[in-house]
Amino acid sequence: MKKMITTLTISALALGAIGVTHTINASAKAPTPSVVAESHEKQISKQIDALMESKKFNGTVLVAKDGKVVMSKGFGESNFTTHAKNDSDTIFRIGSVSKSVTAVAVMQLVEQGKLKLDDPINKFFPDFPSGDKITVHQLLSHTSGLGEDVFLEEMSKDPAAYYSSAKMLEVGKRAAEKLNSDPGTKYSYSNINYHLLGLIIEQVSHTTWDNYVNEHIIKPSNMTRSGVDINEPVISNHAVGGDPEGKPAEFMDMSYAEAAGGLYSTVGDLLKFDQALTSEKLISKKSFETMTTPVLESYGYGWVDGSKLKKSSDWKWHNGEISGFLGFNAINTKENMEVIVLTNKEIDQKEFALGIAGGVMDILDKMPSDPGKPKNND
Repeated sequence: MKKMITTLTISALALGAIGVTHTINASAKAPTPSVVAESHEKQISKQIDALMESKKFNGTVLVAKDGKVVMSKGFGESNFTTHAKNDSDTIFRIGSVSKSVTAVAVMQLVEQGKLKLDDPINKFFPDFPSGDKITVHQLLSHTSGLGEDVFLEEMSKDPAAYYSSAKMLEVGKRAAEKLNSDPGTKYSYSNINYHLLGLIIEQVSHTTWDNYVNEHIIKPSNMTRSGVDINEPVISNHAVGGDPEGKPAEFMDMSYAEAAGGLYSTVGDLLKFDQALTSEKLISKKSFETMTTPVLESYGYGWVDGSKLKKSSDWKWHNGEISGFLGFNAINTKENMEVIVLTNKEIDQKEFALGIAGGVMDILDKMPSDPGKPKNND
């Protein structure tokens, strides 16, 4: 679970509209809406297939519109030793896409009055350095000033080591002893922020983070193929993470991920999560709007504005990476569309977010929202 993309330096692709004149035969029978929609979906699938083939993509892709799956397809292998194939039901570790789930848990507790966004974290960790200045809001938005360097340095010492909650809290305290910036002044992505949120969730809910997420998010969303991952997964059809050559990825004890990136899921289950979230099944519309409103540098609470990927702000997304796996989950709040991409083969994060997931988003953005009408690219 590496640091999320913070700076993207590509130029936006300029699209020119091409005028086409059609001669219409008045006696010709117009296709029914269902036929037009089916043709539209096939066109989308064909273009995504071509994109994935050109990128030699290994994983699973899902595209949905109005809650309906337009395309869900696996590419390549879920296990590079047995050569089992990826499909729509393959389970992947989703890395920091888990942050969207942790942020929802926090907002649920805020709605219940058990937590406030402006609560200082010394309310939960009395001896935390600068704990009177750092708030829950700042942890959610990565504006706490807590840096990622201490976390990465600690993880590099022994990736296979077990990290208890107490040990992770100590890592957070060490990060707080040398803040990167004054709390609330700058955006600085750090997994420590979400580890601390997980510990706060446990305090106010009086249960473990994984149990809370399971009972209040996963079950209500009917995510039957999702949960908190363990070191040696026993769930059927769980992909095995690989390096760029398909060799086994470096082993890392999953305790280092937890609330910052410890979940596994499928493309279908993440669609269920998105739909439950946007339909007010998990939190209110107002809370969701708060989560998806950028605080600094396009980041809200566990969601990033589409502008970070040079896309419309109607898109809200989060990506993730964890040894051998990358994940991407995006919602178009205006068109009610989802793009979900999961892979079990390490590739460059920018290429994954921009070239692969971003490429799928581009395909959808160029398509008409009403399949019976041409898209106007003016």
